Amino acid sequence: MTWAALLVAAAACYAMKLAGLSLPHRMLQDPRVQRTVPLLPVALLAALIATQTFSSGGRLVLDVRANIIAVVSLDSLPLVLQEFLGVL
Repeated sequence: MTWAALLVAAAACYAMKLAGLSLPHRMLQDPRVQRTVPLLPVALLAALIATQTFSSGGRLVLDVRANIIAVVSLDSLPLVLQEFLGVL
């Protein structure tokens, strides 16, 4: 990576952080924003896990890793239902 690309990426990150801090307070108090913001880290982490698990060299790969994710998902299903749906 060249220094120019690194500096451009750093400036872009700083600009996004500054844009977030510059939002009016009334926009942050909107009920839709209050419901959505806590879900963003979960969605980003899920996307990162899916990308790292199911891709290899820019191609979609379904191998043993997909089976492991399926088993772990099914194993944790009762916890998810209990937490989000209030059942069990």
